[in-house]
Amino acid sequence: MQRVISCGKERNGRRLLPHGCLPGVLAVVLCSGGTDARAQGSVESDRTALTALYDSADGPNWTESTNWNSDAPLNEWSGVITDSDGRVTNLFLVDNGLSGALPPELGDLTRLMGLSLSRNALTGDLPIELRNLANLKEFLLNGNRLTGSIPARLGDLVKLETLNLAGNSLTGSIPATLGNLVNLSQLDLSVNNLNGPIPAALGDLTNLTTLILANSGLTGAIPPALGGLTNLELLILGNFEVPFGGRNALVGQVPSTLGNLRNLGLLWLQTNRLEGELPTSLTNLVLDGHLTVRGDQPTLRFEDNAGLCAPADSAFQAWLNSLRFGYTGPVCGAPVPAVPVAALLLLALMLVGAGLRARRSAT
Repeated sequence: MQRVISCGKERNGRRLLPHGCLPGVLAVVLCSGGTDARAQGSVESDRTALTALYDSADGPNWTESTNWNSDAPLNEWSGVITDSDGRVTNLFLVDNGLSGALPPELGDLTRLMGLSLSRNALTGDLPIELRNLANLKEFLLNGNRLTGSIPARLGDLVKLETLNLAGNSLTGSIPATLGNLVNLSQLDLSVNNLNGPIPAALGDLTNLTTLILANSGLTGAIPPALGGLTNLELLILGNFEVPFGGRNALVGQVPSTLGNLRNLGLLWLQTNRLEGELPTSLTNLVLDGHLTVRGDQPTLRFEDNAGLCAPADSAFQAWLNSLRFGYTGPVCGAPVPAVPVAALLLLALMLVGAGLRARRSAT
């Protein structure tokens, strides 16, 4: 069966073209008019895809598997939501004992809007066929045992609003094509075994409110382009003391463009190899906390770097002391302050195990 891949969408008067949207053997590109992805597939192809998941992910041993692999209507299968046509729109199997690999047939669920498989024991690579889920808005696979790289073609899923792959064993670099996900509001790739730099293309995600890349093995400098994420509320690039994932080793100076993030409630840069003084532009930020972080956590962390420190001038110090929940990190030319920080390990495990704002998608 031929697959039709969407050729992008209109934004600010021009068409955005996802990476890989070119004529080829496996895709028919219809950029004018075209066939909507929602018209592809059928109830039976959805049933086949779900059955493949059941068989591949050890369905008989799931915690809850009511009506799976039966002739019952799909909306009577536990964790499955369908639309008025009987097509699958949401799949919610969080903490349900899934193990084994994700089958490529999942890419046939072409009306799927929410895929929530967090906190299971899924292994293997992310199937490239997931690129066909053109209607997907929520993609939650955090807290599994997935390996392999993040497919560049995930950048084709331009309707995505949440992408959480935290707490796996993914390798390779962060694909720059994720910068195509212009509707993304939450991105969490923390606690993986990635490498390479933070792509500057992530600065194109202007709707992003949450960016968590802690303990991911990243190197290189913090891209100044992240200063374009003016809706960002939570930015975590530091490392936690956890026995899994890679250690970030970001280098260089903190870019002054981060002072443009006027909505930022929390900024954590700790335990990297950053150096120099924090930019004075940070005094533009309020850093008044975030809903996912307990009130006893500092909203600014920059300790344990390669000489990164806060300017000693009175204006910057006054700003530091005005932060509602405090900070941890040295002042330039002064001893490192002994500021107690409670329950950081607990918070790290919360971010990795549960993910941020993991919720069941609305139909």
